[in-house]
Amino acid sequence: MTSSGRRFCRPALRAGLALSLTCTAAALAVPVGEEISYPDLLARLGVATPDGSSVVVAQVESIENGVAGRYSPPTNHAEFTTVNILAQSGPATASSHAREVALRYYGSASSVTPGIATAYIYETNGYVQADSLRAATSLAPLPTIGGIKVMNHSWAGDAGTFNNEILRRMDWVAERDDVIMCIGVPNAGMTGLPLAAASYNGITVGLANGTHISSDTPAGVVNVDM
Repeated sequence: MTSSGRRFCRPALRAGLALSLTCTAAALAVPVGEEISYPDLLARLGVATPDGSSVVVAQVESIENGVAGRYSPPTNHAEFTTVNILAQSGPATASSHAREVALRYYGSASSVTPGIATAYIYETNGYVQADSLRAATSLAPLPTIGGIKVMNHSWAGDAGTFNNEILRRMDWVAERDDVIMCIGVPNAGMTGLPLAAASYNGITVGLANGTHISSDTPAGVVNVDM
């Protein structure tokens, strides 16, 4: 989420909610540990440094290059041999964007949390609709499964009149299920502040040098509606 590059992912949209999406950048110019001064933490805590071994995570990805089902990290990658990667939005094939996010999220050599053992993977349209948030319905979001405590959103998008509802439902899940929502923003190519950067209960991350897109919170966004 901190590099200068970005990729576009155009999903096959489901009926009922038109969500225009792009993936936020995943590749990093320097190792993630170095960028966040992880060696300093290791020097201070030593063997007591947390490694994520007690944390269940989720990853929300747009399909890559418009290919249905292409939204998962490769389950056979050498850095994911100890991670149970569970696709939640139907049969999944490997996405290079999902791979790069996952390497820095729970890769055995590339991340600062190599102890993570379970990762649930959602396709973005599935996540905002039937697989989790159930936007555009009168139903509450589904309960968070598997004890998920951290959810990464390396996507951005626009669902038109449903934007506010999606934000409210994400905040609802964060509050109800005690989930940390980590949200990336595009580096360029979009105007305004797309989903889900305005999430009230999320942690939104852009470029360290501040050159990612930015804007005021969109008019009409309801930050707290529990």
